[in-house]
Amino acid sequence: MKTHDYLVTVFSEDQQGLIAAISRALFELNINLGDASYNVLGQGGKFVALCKAPAETNAEAIRQALNATELLQNASIQVEPFDLATRHQSSGQTLRVAFTGEDMPGLVAQITELAQDFNANIEHMQTRSQPNNHGQHYRIELTLATPESRREPLLAALQNIASSLSLQFEGPMMEVAA
Repeated sequence: MKTHDYLVTVFSEDQQGLIAAISRALFELNINLGDASYNVLGQGGKFVALCKAPAETNAEAIRQALNATELLQNASIQVEPFDLATRHQSSGQTLRVAFTGEDMPGLVAQITELAQDFNANIEHMQTRSQPNNHGQHYRIELTLATPESRREPLLAALQNIASSLSLQFEGPMMEVAA
């Protein structure tokens, strides 16, 4: 069966049942979900997925089906052809780390630039800002793929930057061989 790959992005007010409604609408078009994520952003929610659709189902048909879904009446919906490979080739051993502490400008930039200096590829990043007694509490979670030879020096550097920024460092929380 011939298929086409699409990148489907939906941004809407965060509400219960949103992911179920999106996935049901796609399933009814015989669309298979590949890599997908959902994140709450403030009071909104963003769903992003790589989708494999039957050849006869085009981007407009997908958009119309999602627009017809009751929970998505006021959503921003984008459906675009996806021309890159749908399978990611990891660039090394994967590990997950996290940083928590008081929010300040430049945290993400400093930490991700350090990962880049050690040839680590960021495969996933999630941040969360929440109020606390002292201002804003911030958490950064990263999944990094790094060559085995760079793993220990990278972890040491990440611990050092956390200390210099007065952040708590957690890691590695999970390791998966590539």
